[in-house]
Amino acid sequence: MWQWLKSLNNADKISLGLFLVTACYLAFTIKIWKQMVTSNKHAEKTYNESKSAAEEDRKLLRSQLEAYDRPWITGSIVFKEPITFEPDGSAQTLLYPVVKNVGKSVAIDISPTCKWIVIPRGTPDFLSFVTERMEALLRDSAPKNVGSLFPGDSNERTMIRVGVTSEEIATGSFSHDGAARVSVVCICAIFYRFANSTADHVTRFAYHMGQSNAFRTGGDMNIRIGTRIQSSEIITLTHPFSYAD
Repeated sequence: MWQWLKSLNNADKISLGLFLVTACYLAFTIKIWKQMVTSNKHAEKTYNESKSAAEEDRKLLRSQLEAYDRPWITGSIVFKEPITFEPDGSAQTLLYPVVKNVGKSVAIDISPTCKWIVIPRGTPDFLSFVTERMEALLRDSAPKNVGSLFPGDSNERTMIRVGVTSEEIATGSFSHDGAARVSVVCICAIFYRFANSTADHVTRFAYHMGQSNAFRTGGDMNIRIGTRIQSSEIITLTHPFSYAD
């Protein structure tokens, strides 16, 4: 190699030197380009991660502000009419949902829905059975609208008729203290919106129905089939999995 280099004339030596310098410069340029590409990818990844984190922070802040400023609806029921059993064996009554806005802004398009369900004999998980049916309640297609409620206001003027058929009663009837009885639960959902909400919010709750018993403290958490039960005799126990979103 050394002898070959010595044999070159000056012009060839200059050309070879320029070639080597150009090759080194090209290699160095490619190395810098690769480093820049790697650095840009890292910067883009960091930017995307920062952007995603900032968006999550904004969503969290928005939800916190919304939770603080929004309306919150609580619900309960009042019985003003007796439970009656009809000649066909069905049972029914009228109830009045008590709707109250305990939040900080106006609740609109408020619509309560209530329904009676019978607990069938042999139900393995009583609480899950009630909870599943409570969560399945939808806004009534022919809603009984309460309208709007300002913070601190309440309404119990809406009347809802609830009942169960004789066939439903038959699935859960049992004998106790020499009388035919049935376990009934009143499940309710109160649907509502507010100014910047894009979907329904709902408060769900349920009451296990019973009647007072002069011979038993606390009464019976079931109702006697075929007897007229006055509103003053109706007792309730709140279902533990009631909630609001």
